[in-house]
Amino acid sequence: MPSSISNSSHRAPDLNYRNAILAALAVALSAAAALAAANAYFDPFNFGAPGPKAPFDRVNQFRLKNTALWEIASVERVLKALPEASDAQYLIIGDSRARAMTGSWRKDSTLFVQDHRGRKIFNLAYGGADLTTSLMIYERYKARFPKAETVIFAVQFDELSDTERRTDQMEEALRIAKNPLFYYVSFRTLKVALDGMKDREKFAPRQDASAKLRMTKLTAPKKYRRTMRYPATNDLQKLFDDARTIRLTKLARTTILNSDPSVVARNIDSIIRLVVERDPGRKFLFVAMPMHPVLERRVAGEKAAGYAAMASGLRGLGFFYDASMYDGAATAFKFIDAMHVKDAAPDIMQDAIDCSLHPTDHTSVIAHDGHSPCPGGD
Repeated sequence: MPSSISNSSHRAPDLNYRNAILAALAVALSAAAALAAANAYFDPFNFGAPGPKAPFDRVNQFRLKNTALWEIASVERVLKALPEASDAQYLIIGDSRARAMTGSWRKDSTLFVQDHRGRKIFNLAYGGADLTTSLMIYERYKARFPKAETVIFAVQFDELSDTERRTDQMEEALRIAKNPLFYYVSFRTLKVALDGMKDREKFAPRQDASAKLRMTKLTAPKKYRRTMRYPATNDLQKLFDDARTIRLTKLARTTILNSDPSVVARNIDSIIRLVVERDPGRKFLFVAMPMHPVLERRVAGEKAAGYAAMASGLRGLGFFYDASMYDGAATAFKFIDAMHVKDAAPDIMQDAIDCSLHPTDHTSVIAHDGHSPCPGGD
């Protein structure tokens, strides 16, 4: 009969093997837990991890690393904190020019607003979005807003002329939103935070938390009657003092000058049309935002026929509100840079809604020199 000593010696290797597996598993789980805790603490994209947060301001530090992920995190945070946001009657999509329609992109509260007429509006636009990514975020969230009968789409000539598609950020953002585990156990998430921490000069401390999220109230549109004159110069150094602004202006100007009418038509017919036709119960309000004369002159000049074709194509899909008011020399607005008006975007948005509801007798508050963005208006 075998001895007990021999039996135990035969079992020892099996026990050691299991212990090694358990030890390795414990080490792996501990490492994953430590990584998740670090990512939750740094939370570079403000994704909303529970528990304490690192004491710094994330907005300038991390947002541009993946603006789409930052925007999706903001949308989810607002919808969770303000369930009534799903009752919005209007949705906004587009890039930074559309994002400005409801106020500062720094504040989550400006995603859900109510204007002076009591209309509830939710903004799904974000800075840096191209045509494809604007529609991707709309497709993801449109079912969450069953009462939204109108989609306000800020579509720009330079955007429709652009053949580049930047969907990588949005695809990553949608993947993380579907499974947050990708965010919390990701070395990339931690790397973004650590890389940002290296730049101590811009590593600003966190601001004191403002009041809890609530719906922002927009004031009534102001009357923009005073004409602003800009120098008729091609020297961007004389117009803008910021290197990044100059670079983006050159890029936009090049895109406009190299625009191909067939590209614009294809983007309207093969991308925008499909989205519109999938939502027959919703109206689409297309808005062309103002451009600084340094860009406007190109569109009003050698690219006038291409712009007219764009406007015609969009009118075939919905209501087109043209706030560009091309005259090549004057504008009713002040500008932050060549593509972004200063403070006036909410006024334009509200005027566009009023115009779409009463196009034949609406008196536009932003018209000037007889040029009204509203067909049939003043």
